[in-house]
Amino acid sequence: MINVLYDSNGKAIEVKIQIGGIFYPLPWNKETQIIDWSLIDYEPTQTVLKAAWDAWAAGKDLTYELRDRPDLVPVTPTTINPPNWNLFCNSLLKNLAYARISETSTNQNAVRRLETIAISASISKEEIDINLIALFWNQMIAGITVKLTTEEIADWSAIAISSFIPISFDSSGLISVVQ
Repeated sequence: MINVLYDSNGKAIEVKIQIGGIFYPLPWNKETQIIDWSLIDYEPTQTVLKAAWDAWAAGKDLTYELRDRPDLVPVTPTTINPPNWNLFCNSLLKNLAYARISETSTNQNAVRRLETIAISASISKEEIDINLIALFWNQMIAGITVKLTTEEIADWSAIAISSFIPISFDSSGLISVVQ
């Protein structure tokens, strides 16, 4: 069961869910008027409350169940950040591990092509074929004789994530395109 507390204007200011006979507040964002799970930064509580909400909502048409409170119907965000090739390229070019492997790879053609495509994308802002980036990156990695560390690969993953580039790195540094 849920319980909603309203202000004098009829705007929801608190949403609670009943668990074992006790009502617990959900992370209700008064400004956006949605349940914002990121407002709970300690995992056990977030998991318990989200599980209770999901259990209550399971199999229900929330549009119908909350028909008198459409502002409580969960909204799925549709914003997808576009890849930031400029940030990606600048971050990689400053990365010591990338500098080391790009200089020592025996496949300098792949390095040249990779950097040409990536830098062109960051300058022109046009969409590029990310599969080409993955192809030339993987060819460059295949041409190295040094062992990459997990920290180096983690750094590259962090660069990709912060730049919204949909790729992942395996334990040998090879790229896969995330669909």
